[in-house]
Amino acid sequence: MVAHEAQPQDATSQTTQQPQSIQQENISAEEQNLQQWLRQIPDDPSGLIKEKMRRQYMRQQRRAKEKEQQWW
Repeated sequence: MVAHEAQPQDATSQTTQQPQSIQQENISAEEQNLQQWLRQIPDDPSGLIKEKMRRQYMRQQRRAKEKEQQWW
C-alpha cells in the first residue's frame, strides 16, 4: 500500500483564511463588544420605514398647524 500524503489546501482558500484571521486579531476588545452589542439589535426594516413615515406625517402636521397660525 502507498501512504497517502495530506493534500495541501489550494492557494485561494489559504489567502482568504489568512486575512480574516489577521483582521480578527486586530479587532480590539472594545470593538468586539460593540459588534456583539450591535448584533443584539433586531433587524426590522419594516419598523424603520414605519417610524420614518410616522415622523414625516408628524412633521407635515406640525408645519400645517404653523401655517394656520401665521395667517391669524
